[in-house]
Amino acid sequence: MNALRAGDVKTFASHLRDYLEQAVSFHDLPKRLIKRTRHQAAAREASDITVNEQQQAVDKTREEVYHAFMLGLLAGLHSQYFQLSSNREAGYSRYDIVLMPDEVDQQGLIFEFKGMDDPSKLPQEAKSALQQIEVKRYAAALEARGVRSGLHIGLAFCGKRFHLDAEQVTYDLSPEQVFRLPESPYRDQEVSPAASPPRAVGPAGLSVGTSQSSFFIPPSSKGSAALQAPLGQQEQ
Repeated sequence: MNALRAGDVKTFASHLRDYLEQAVSFHDLPKRLIKRTRHQAAAREASDITVNEQQQAVDKTREEVYHAFMLGLLAGLHSQYFQLSSNREAGYSRYDIVLMPDEVDQQGLIFEFKGMDDPSKLPQEAKSALQQIEVKRYAAALEARGVRSGLHIGLAFCGKRFHLDAEQVTYDLSPEQVFRLPESPYRDQEVSPAASPPRAVGPAGLSVGTSQSSFFIPPSSKGSAALQAPLGQQEQ
């Protein structure tokens, strides 16, 4: 998790790959839950539910399982970040997970997840998750606290495979806006960003200084460290 704090997305993706391959069983993944959701959707098929709505219900269930999985995995950062929050309103909708930093120069983290049963769709769904963070303006939660930059991460899962798209964004804040810690019964203070190095800002409502990364992490293989092959073994 220290890789995330440092903004090292490539290392984080590699560790996540190893964890899924070595610690997670296919029996831990949402097969039975998805099957039950399909049965429930099929039972309603005679009513007004469409095939597309059935698939949306299945995909939503799958996404919720991976959301819970990542929430538990990221809980270790709660001691290094002041606040971890899930499914809160921000901008025009609800984000999946946000990590609010407790230092003025530390970037925030925003996660959006997708789950599916077709590995060929992983890259486009990870890109869609990343775009959703921007379109839905989830960064408003960080900007309201004077956080000046964030690492946005879109993660798409299929079994033990995943695809990750990431973007580092500098938020357009007014020079007078100060960094504020999230509310807590233990701490209530403001930290001025005066000592921080100047950051580039753009026109109102725009983010500048962005850099984007995309990773499709493969299974570990003998004598190879390439980042092109699919992740994990085939499901049995």
